Amino acid sequence: MKKIMMFLILMFLCLEINIYAKVVIERTDIIEYGINSYGKNAIVASSQSPKTSGSVVLKVNQDEIKFLESTEKIPAIIGTKFGFIYEIQGEPKRKNIKVKNITIFPAEGLIDPKNNKKFAQSIFQNELKMNERHYRGYQFDEEWELVPGEWVFQIWYDDIKLVEKKFIVYKP
Repeated sequence: MKKIMMFLILMFLCLEINIYAKVVIERTDIIEYGINSYGKNAIVASSQSPKTSGSVVLKVNQDEIKFLESTEKIPAIIGTKFGFIYEIQGEPKRKNIKVKNITIFPAEGLIDPKNNKKFAQSIFQNELKMNERHYRGYQFDEEWELVPGEWVFQIWYDDIKLVEKKFIVYKP
């Protein structure tokens, strides 16, 4: 019985150490980027946020994403989906970390005609596991989102910019 209790105590301590283990980020790799496609069944989690121009897709089933073209030039057409798959490499493996996602829109911003609100950027936070692949992207759903220019996607951990990917949206 003593051995079982010692084993359980050691297991608990190991779990506690892992929970509070310092996060060390080695690098962030962009795996794929460009124009992509996925169905509604691919969306695992989404949310509305007052700091964004629309709904935020928090998690997408990676197996459902198909990259149609590896490009940074994106046509401003309703229904177009674009973005990138990335992986944050570091320790401890598979640790949940909270990241901040920022999308910086072109200088003129996005103006929602329903309330005349201008969006210079979109910001939301989510948790993800390190050393796993994740998707970050955008889909044009409304005419007022079709703003040409440079769209910048950034992902931050604390005060560290982990990755930045730029796309140029153009009117075809």
